[in-house]
Amino acid sequence: MRPDGDLKDELPPPSIVGRVLMSRYVPQSLLSEGAFSVRYRADDLTTGEAVCLEFLPRRAISTSSKIWHDVAQLAALGDPNIVEGVGRGVAGGAWPFLVTESTEGTPLRDLLGSGEPLELARVVRIGAQCAEALAAAHGVGVIHGALSPERISCGSAGRAYESVKVAGFGIASLVEASPEALLSGSPELHAYASPEHIEGHRLDTRTDIYSLGAILYELVAGRPPFEGSALGILRHHLRTEPGPASKSAASKGKATPQRGSNDLALRVIDKIIARCLAKQAESRYPNAAELAADLARLGAALARARDTTNGSTSDEAPGSSPNATRADRKSHTELLPAHRPPQKSHVGMRKLPKVIVRGA
Repeated sequence: MRPDGDLKDELPPPSIVGRVLMSRYVPQSLLSEGAFSVRYRADDLTTGEAVCLEFLPRRAISTSSKIWHDVAQLAALGDPNIVEGVGRGVAGGAWPFLVTESTEGTPLRDLLGSGEPLELARVVRIGAQCAEALAAAHGVGVIHGALSPERISCGSAGRAYESVKVAGFGIASLVEASPEALLSGSPELHAYASPEHIEGHRLDTRTDIYSLGAILYELVAGRPPFEGSALGILRHHLRTEPGPASKSAASKGKATPQRGSNDLALRVIDKIIARCLAKQAESRYPNAAELAADLARLGAALARARDTTNGSTSDEAPGSSPNATRADRKSHTELLPAHRPPQKSHVGMRKLPKVIVRGA
């Protein structure tokens, strides 16, 4: 299935707002537009709750059963970092759509709007949870295929903890079948596309790891690893090494993300990102669980350094003392992956302080 034409021509027009779909859903406002879907906040007349409707191109009707199967598999997991699918339908006989839970967080794209790097501890928190979401999805055979900041939302859930939700799983088959989308002028796609995606190869889990690496680069540097025209960016993904993300921020005259970090921590995040962005898929992290583990380990080290700077001299990890509040413990222990992936590292993490984190 490789039809010609812009995918956006196959998405519903803005006049979809206010229409009652399937006697139940009423789209209210546009949330985001992408190469493969358009998302609307909507009211569910049956439950009275707000939901999100993600409309797919007309061509997705032929693969909608496969897409829904993947979305339903993820819903059964109940992973806290994956936007849950709750239904599906077809509007006007032409536009298939998925119904997902409504997320109240801030789109990651909005956080990047200033063009300034994020604080390193925050980068690590966001990245670790995204990697956790990928690990959970990959564990049941579901690939994202189009990961970008537009599909990630961040919401506050406690003192220092930031809950992350990843949307858009299940459309990898549509991504593979629509190679023309890479040149469609949709920066949320070509800015994070893996070399094998660009070359038209079959996508696998390491494609998602590359895309997350490009997102981490942008969070640290304040800009994507490559900029320019769509064709120029795609060529860079195939041939050009972007250089360390932390140094890229400094070379552009931007504030470096060193608050709460140090040179060693910056070198480590640069190594993590470089491994994600390896041109050859076999040189990247073999799975998202290992990536999550490295990010969580770096996050724990940053927390240890922060608390030491603030005057803590205890040998225990932050939040682990008997007098710590549950919120203190939660904000620290949730830096670690929920399913405790193998604590294995290939990027020099052994040089960082060891932090033992006890559960709440």
